[in-house]
Formats: sequence, structure tokens, C-alpha cells
Amino acid sequence: GLTVTGGLASNAGGIRIEGTSPVLRNLIVTGNAAFQQGEDSGCGGGIWLSGSASRLEGLTVSGNQADEDGAGIWILDSTPSLIHVTAEDNTAGLYGGGLYVQDSVTDVEQLVLSGNHAGFLGGGAWLGGGQTQGQGLTVSGNTTDDCDSCAGGGLALSWSGATLADLQVSHNASRDGGGIHVGGDATLRNAVLSHNDATGAGGGMRVDDAIV
Repeated sequence: GLTVTGGLASNAGGIRIEGTSPVLRNLIVTGNAAFQQGEDSGCGGGIWLSGSASRLEGLTVSGNQADEDGAGIWILDSTPSLIHVTAEDNTAGLYGGGLYVQDSVTDVEQLVLSGNHAGFLGGGAWLGGGQTQGQGLTVSGNTTDDCDSCAGGGLALSWSGATLADLQVSHNASRDGGGIHVGGDATLRNAVLSHNDATGAGGGMRVDDAIV
């Protein structure tokens, strides 16, 4: 497979996909960075998707950084599929250390989110807007900062309309919702939440203004 490493840009440090829908298989995307510069936001340290129906399969996305959102994978206004993807040890300044999804319809199967960090929401992943269908997720060892509004060490589901099944969520940490923070309607099936920590409320899960 192909390795993409050492990339540096104000958006999309490693790979940028916009308005097209390639199939990416068996890639390693590691050690890339997106930095904030002027009006460019510093999003998508590893992979940046916008307006795309791409299929990402068999990818390892690790050790990437983003000054703002989506250090591993950043997705906006897209309809992608993520299958057997691992996002690990990525660090975002604000939202979605491993994965950031906004206003998209996303299918996810066998996703591993491990050891990622976000400064604010969603150490493992932040999902906001659109709809995410996911099955077979392992979310472990992800964190956020410990600020007053920090939440969702493993997953932050913000008005996401997410339907997630067969989840293993363990050893994540945040101020609120160490494992999962739900801020919009979500459906969770066959979820096991264990050994997650919160310094504020909801070690396993915190639900605010939502139906789960």
C-alpha cells in the first residue's frame, strides 16, 4: 500500500478530496498536520473530504495533527463509507481528534478510534448534523481537555442523528461524558461502556437535551 506522511498545509495536511469520489484502500496516513493560517482553519490533518462519496477501506490514520478540527479524518457535506478504518493517536485543537463529521450521511463499519485527543469535544470522534450509520465500533483510550465545556472523551454526538450498533467504548476520559456525550437524538444498540472517566458528570455517558 501507499504511505502518505510529512504533509503540512493550512487545510488537508495529508490528502484533500473535494468534489470527487475516489476509492482509497490500504493506505497509511501518518505524521501530517493542518495548521491555522489567516482564514484557513487548520482542519483535516490526515484526510480532508468535502462534497465526496468516497469509500475509505483498510486505512490506518495515525499521528496526525490539526490546529482546529479533525486531526485524523475531516468530513463535510459528503456521503462517504468508512470500512475497516483505524484512527489512532491523532490530536485536534478543538473537535474530533480521530474523526470529525459535519452535515454528512456517513456509513461506518468496523471503525477503531484509539488514543486520539481533542481540545474541546470528541476525543475519538465528533459527529454533528447529517446522519451516521455505524456498526462495529471500538472506541478506547481517547481524551479531551478538562475545560468546563469539554465533553465526549470517546464520542461526542452533537445533533448528529447517529445510529450506532455493536459499540465497545472503554478507558476514555473527559470533563463530562467520559465515554460518550450526546447532545442530539441518537440510537445506540448493543453498546458496552466500561472504565470511562469524567471529572465532572457522566463517566460512561452524559445526555443533554436529547433522546437516546
